[in-house]
Amino acid sequence: REILEKLGEQIERGSNGMRLPAGLVLTGGGALLAGTADLGREVLGLPVRVGLVWAGNPQHQDDRRRSLPPPVLAPLAGIPEVQYYSLQKPVSGGWQGSPPLDLVDWTGELGDFAATAGLLTHLDLIISVDTAVAHLAGAMGRPVWVAVPCAPDCRWLEDREDSPWYPTMRLFRQKKFGDLPADLVKEIVL
Repeated sequence: REILEKLGEQIERGSNGMRLPAGLVLTGGGALLAGTADLGREVLGLPVRVGLVWAGNPQHQDDRRRSLPPPVLAPLAGIPEVQYYSLQKPVSGGWQGSPPLDLVDWTGELGDFAATAGLLTHLDLIISVDTAVAHLAGAMGRPVWVAVPCAPDCRWLEDREDSPWYPTMRLFRQKKFGDLPADLVKEIVL
């Protein structure tokens, strides 16, 4: 990370004479923007980085409708060239445990929304139930897919796959409570 930060500072100052291809920007924090997912996948052969949140606060009045039991995420394990990152904060009560996936878990480092936002900038896609992380990703303009309960609250409207509040958000509606929408899994495979 320190090397990327120093390299980013050098490029911004122009001290090393390096030029980046059009559309790529190296920030002082070392984050590549504008087309990094395509660069990583196609040119470097890196996996797609997908962040996951499967449960909300169990104290929320409709949490049983929005949270997913971790085992329902198992179909995601069969998707090649994807590295999953847990964005799931530990919960007391509600669904316990992690999905049966190879997860990178840095949630112990996420003490506030600023730290969470920092991690979101390095992910190609965030898949979440209706939680603060989904709203944060949407507000940041990050690609985010949200599993919306079959009986959602009014902000998700009806019969839509998009959100008028978050242009980068795609909604996947559950057919029945506790299910991972099948079309969400199918879209990741494509």
